[in-house]
Amino acid sequence: MAALRPRAVFVLGVAALLLTGTFLSTRVLRAQTQVRIGVKATGTMKSPLLLARFRGYGPVGSLPNQGRAIARNDFELSGVFVVADVEPVEGKPTADPSLAGTVRVEGIVEVGGGGGFFQFRGQAIDVGTGEMALERSYPFTPGTLRQTMHQFVDDVLEALTGERGIAETKMAYVKQDGRVKEIWMMDYDGENGRQVTHDHSLALSPIWAPWGSELAFTTFKRGNPDLYLFDLNKAASYPFSTRPGLNTAPNYSPDGKWIACTLSRDGNAEIYLISRHLQPNGVATDIRHGRGGHEPEAGHDGGELQRLTPMVSQGGQDLLRRASRRHLRRDRHGRERRESDPDHIERGTQ
Repeated sequence: MAALRPRAVFVLGVAALLLTGTFLSTRVLRAQTQVRIGVKATGTMKSPLLLARFRGYGPVGSLPNQGRAIARNDFELSGVFVVADVEPVEGKPTADPSLAGTVRVEGIVEVGGGGGFFQFRGQAIDVGTGEMALERSYPFTPGTLRQTMHQFVDDVLEALTGERGIAETKMAYVKQDGRVKEIWMMDYDGENGRQVTHDHSLALSPIWAPWGSELAFTTFKRGNPDLYLFDLNKAASYPFSTRPGLNTAPNYSPDGKWIACTLSRDGNAEIYLISRHLQPNGVATDIRHGRGGHEPEAGHDGGELQRLTPMVSQGGQDLLRRASRRHLRRDRHGRERRESDPDHIERGTQ
């Protein structure tokens, strides 16, 4: 699986990726008050969050309950709040200094301007001062309710703590069906899985572009391991490197201008840097030859295996190779077992 780096990482045996929200807010009010998370020797203190039942106006069906369930799960998974269920209140809540540091979240779902659109109005209130920390409106459709709730929760976290949450994070992964492997993606909470590629072949090693709307991956759909880019906005894939031999293990530079990958166009598997800028015919140019192979190599003593994975530093001028060392050891019964050392980094200047 793959993930985008600028956001907090959600670890589930995969890396996580941040996608910014689709809908723009129509109103934002931020107070000076903040929820401060105190850290003690025993761990992180969570702040109380009173999550009101979301109200619905007009023919909105079960959308308020569905949206609240998604938001509640997001607040709990954030690790910042202890969530308590409360009933909604009309008007602005009265300040209660005894509840300083407590946040109250209210939500209303109502029919939008037609065309199947609805409107969600969310609020986050500092109960101790009675001040509005965030008030924002989001247009949505039933199909985008999950994304809207994820965005709202991240907006609340940013307003209260100064840091965005991870609720909008997407994860890319490989799903196997018989002999076919395709790229899929899902929300950070494991929900909303949907298929990205339809190559009816082997699609492997998805990695997110830094801007979050593009994936690089390897596909065998033409009989050769080729590198393709998938544009999520256009729902279309494009060839990036289709040279004879291996075109595998892509990885973006932090600025997105370069892609490191493994090519075997000269007979041996080597690490290359390829400019992300594509020519009109879709063929990548400006290859910078890297040092070191991708496949496992035996160490000098014959007992160490090392796998090199291409990484790219800012600007693409340096090629970083992360080596995961695995030592072969024998247990007391004479059987071989492997022990992993901490990863280390080797730098090769191009």
